[in-house]
Amino acid sequence: MWFVLLATLFLHGSSVDEYYASAIPLRRLIEEADVIAIVEGAKSIRVIDEENDYERRLMDDEYQLKVVKILIGAAAKELTVRTSASIICPAPASFEEGKRHLVFLADSGKSYLKSYGSFYGSKQLQPEAMKVYVKAVQRKIEIEKIEKNEEQYVQTQEWLVQLCEDPITRWEGAYDLDHIDIRKWTRQDLIWKYFMECLSEEQIERLIVVLVETKKYDSAEWTLFYGLRKFDDPRLLEIALEMTLANFENQYQLTPRLQEALRRSKCYKARHMFEEHWVCGVKEEDWWLFLSSGKEEKAVVKEIVAAIREEMENGK
Repeated sequence: MWFVLLATLFLHGSSVDEYYASAIPLRRLIEEADVIAIVEGAKSIRVIDEENDYERRLMDDEYQLKVVKILIGAAAKELTVRTSASIICPAPASFEEGKRHLVFLADSGKSYLKSYGSFYGSKQLQPEAMKVYVKAVQRKIEIEKIEKNEEQYVQTQEWLVQLCEDPITRWEGAYDLDHIDIRKWTRQDLIWKYFMECLSEEQIERLIVVLVETKKYDSAEWTLFYGLRKFDDPRLLEIALEMTLANFENQYQLTPRLQEALRRSKCYKARHMFEEHWVCGVKEEDWWLFLSSGKEEKAVVKEIVAAIREEMENGK
């Protein structure tokens, strides 16, 4: 497997459409793309990848995309865009015919543009979602024009929190809050810190409310929870348990943090119930199996949730 991956990387060289090992959130797409536009999708034609053509084994898909609106870049009615047809993981950008896409593109130095950030760089969006994304992009472009680093940092942080508040862009903001090193905007000699660690109390409260009020737990909500888990708020413990109940097939990812939260919980009844079951011989690494093994164990989790709510209502 590793040989195949390394061979693919070697053959594809340093192409813009290279293998991305990590997620590419909206902030990075905006900061690093040369062209950002809304386009109409189109059919592609298969062409030789001249940049990385080793005995004509590598191919590109070329698209002629009709421009609806340019957000960054020179005015144009049509854009020639190429994506790799030789890499399948992560999937390259695609532009379904007849659908509108928000695209992030890079200058190739040739007569065509290259898709940027694999599939992250082409977002097929419904009209309402397109409005939300375009507004977010335009706001970030304004922030990029701020000359003072400190002010740009403050505005970027608030922009990310606002992304989290909208379910359409929640993952974009949640991912970056817990992954960006703030030293880009502050001093390089400071201790490495992420945005999430530097939020104001008001911003933390807004993010917790997002999770309290959500009716579903998809990847965006999980990502946001992972960032917030370090804060000692009893509502986060309740959310952790609710997420466990709602996502039993995935909750093994959550369990170590849930255990940690329960151990230091100010919710005495919940902590006692956890410790009572803990001393019954359940090993730490098997606790998620304990939780997901049957109705009786699930009932225990529900009891803990009820205990947290009771103590919160009583103001303890």
